[in-house]
Amino acid sequence: MDPEANKIYAISGRSMGKLLQENHIRKALGDVSIVEMRGVSAMVVIETPEASVKASKTVTLKAAVLPEDSVVTWASSDTTKATVSSKGVVSGVAAGSCVISASITVGGVTYKDVCNLTVTN
Repeated sequence: MDPEANKIYAISGRSMGKLLQENHIRKALGDVSIVEMRGVSAMVVIETPEASVKASKTVTLKAAVLPEDSVVTWASSDTTKATVSSKGVVSGVAAGSCVISASITVGGVTYKDVCNLTVTN
């Protein structure tokens, strides 16, 4: 899902079933209806679409990805508010808000999902 670009990426029914059985993305999807789409083989979904952290504290975000061996690249839209490590560990810097993104690139196409982050004192 990429709300900034108004895009929702989908995966095959078989892969979706596997992820749901393992309960990796059930929270991220909520009540979204699942429609079978053929030929889609890549996706990234941050399990927590909204999060908060106190300044000088950390919170760890997790992303479900397909293919499963994809390397996730994490980024912060405003490093004066929060930073994020290559493992998804978000560190609060100062009160405010920013967007944490997770992206993968498969076959030359980049897939991205975001988490709206609030940093409190």
